[in-house]
Amino acid sequence: MIYMNMNSLKSSSVEFGIIDALPEFAGIQLEELEIHQREDVKFYLLNPKQYLCVYESSSKDSYRTGKNNNKDFKKIDFLKGIINYD
Repeated sequence: MIYMNMNSLKSSSVEFGIIDALPEFAGIQLEELEIHQREDVKFYLLNPKQYLCVYESSSKDSYRTGKNNNKDFKKIDFLKGIINYD
């Protein structure tokens, strides 16, 4: 699983998580994930609505809330804006 890092629109990072946890953690069914391929590498990539589910679930974790200076909430606001969620 690849998660996005939106600390800056000019930079990005790749972060990995356990794909099997998505259904219970964020309500994302594995069958809904899109498979992408670059050269010989295949990987799953979340769409903006799926990212929103992940960050909304993450924001409920007291450890993350205390350690990441509410970065999840900034990502949630950004995602809501790009998918016209508001």
